[in-house]
Amino acid sequence: MLQNAKQTSALQVDAVHFGAAALAVAAMVVFPTADALAKSLSGVVPLLVIVWVRFCGAALLITPLYLMRVRQWPTKRAIAVETLRAAIIIVAFGCFVFSFRTIQFAEATTYYSVAPIVAAGLSVLLLKERMTGFKMLALGLGMFGVLVALKPSVAPQPGAFFALSSGLLYGSYLFLNRVVAVRWDMFQTLFLQFWIGSLLLFPLVLSDLGPELLPHLPRLFAISVISVLCNLMLFAAFQRAESSFLAPFMYVEVPSALAMAVLLF
Repeated sequence: MLQNAKQTSALQVDAVHFGAAALAVAAMVVFPTADALAKSLSGVVPLLVIVWVRFCGAALLITPLYLMRVRQWPTKRAIAVETLRAAIIIVAFGCFVFSFRTIQFAEATTYYSVAPIVAAGLSVLLLKERMTGFKMLALGLGMFGVLVALKPSVAPQPGAFFALSSGLLYGSYLFLNRVVAVRWDMFQTLFLQFWIGSLLLFPLVLSDLGPELLPHLPRLFAISVISVLCNLMLFAAFQRAESSFLAPFMYVEVPSALAMAVLLF
């Protein structure tokens, strides 16, 4: 009986981890679509406006879900943490879009893909997650693929450093995703993050908001929709599994971005 109970428990844990991995993979496959849309607007719409619309549109979309599900005010600590996360993602997304000035979309995404290693490393160091042989092998293979795609013998353009900075910041954001996922409600967390990001950026974009943006609203709105969907999937994944387990699965963003680059650019 005890043996059967242990086997059943192990199967349940495996099912939860499989579900978490599937959510993370789905989010990482879809996320490059938003980046590709941002790339298509680069040079046409001011950088900060692209980032602000991403936050503001996502905030408007998540608010009804938050009001329907959450019945308590967020704590001061939750607000402080989401302010930090919003600031990190603002700078990360800004660096990523800025990198398009000197490098191609696919190359930028490849540099950006150091994020899973950063997330896994911080989780092992600070959250004391266990780094198994499987996790090390998966991360190593992912990093090897990144190095092959980057062609290290070629001198990097200045934009590569912005893309790399974006990856380092996003890795920190993913680490914090695990921290907040096990402590606070998903809808409350995203509600705070999106609205705080919108408010932080609003004074900086106010002078750039005008009727000339109207033709670009469909693509800007699409970026917000994708952001909400992918953040919901990622948050749900981090509720179910450790960062160090999920990190290797996030490398699927690289082939997804490369496919996007071939199809669109």
